[in-house]
Amino acid sequence: MGFKVYLCRAADPESKGKVEAVVKYFKFSFARHRKFFDIDSWNEDFIAWLARTANAKVHGTTKKVPEEVFCQEKLFLKPVPHTRRILTPIVSRSVHKDNTVIYKGCRYSVPLGTYSPGREVTLEEIDGKLRITDIFDPIILAEHPLSGEKGRLIKKTNHGRDYSEPLDAMERKLLEKLQGLDEARIFIQRIRQFKGRYVRDQFQLVERTVSEFNEYTWKKALTYCITHSLFSATEFRDAAQYLDKQHQEEQEALLQNPKVVLLHKVPIQQRPLSEYTALLKGGDKP
Repeated sequence: MGFKVYLCRAADPESKGKVEAVVKYFKFSFARHRKFFDIDSWNEDFIAWLARTANAKVHGTTKKVPEEVFCQEKLFLKPVPHTRRILTPIVSRSVHKDNTVIYKGCRYSVPLGTYSPGREVTLEEIDGKLRITDIFDPIILAEHPLSGEKGRLIKKTNHGRDYSEPLDAMERKLLEKLQGLDEARIFIQRIRQFKGRYVRDQFQLVERTVSEFNEYTWKKALTYCITHSLFSATEFRDAAQYLDKQHQEEQEALLQNPKVVLLHKVPIQQRPLSEYTALLKGGDKP
């Protein structure tokens, strides 16, 4: 649309504080002690307050009237560009305990184990098919042909199969590879909870990542994912790659600095035990 987004830093009064000051002015000057009856009367009172107070009085910092300044700034505003793109609304549904999703009067199945309390999925119609994806991670959980009849159950045969037994063995093996850490146990359980039918692929990617990077790197990546609630093998791999690259850059910077000496690069001088024996006896130092 031609707009540039500026993300404010936290606790930055020069940027974010300006917006918060406007909100605070609205809360304490208009909304405080004002009775709310319905949204229409609230909007009418708010517009009247803008014309009477907020935009009509002299600003305490700029010493200008906002309404007069806005009339001048309107001459420099850009019009909203027209677009022919049709934006389709995002449709989300909750997953029921029988691992089904209701859409337009029909029930569509998702793989066994997809359900968890409060879990939602995104629904999208594409070429006469209903695509069901995870609401947080763009993983396709299921695809079904759209039904023209209401009240039907559209279910795939493999959605009713239980794959938990092989996954249990795979989970135990992966946990052993992660040295049985408590953080690893939490990470694996959350992956199994959120990733549904793609748990095997997730476990395999975690195992490859642990094998690819050293222990220091993958442990830091694991801690990073747990701290930021990133329960995904992809996030774990990306974190390991970033931390490994950062560690290599730090090592290169140390090598380029002549004032810094890496201990593991200094040759260790070994003395024979006879020298120490001679010192204890009071002999001259060789």
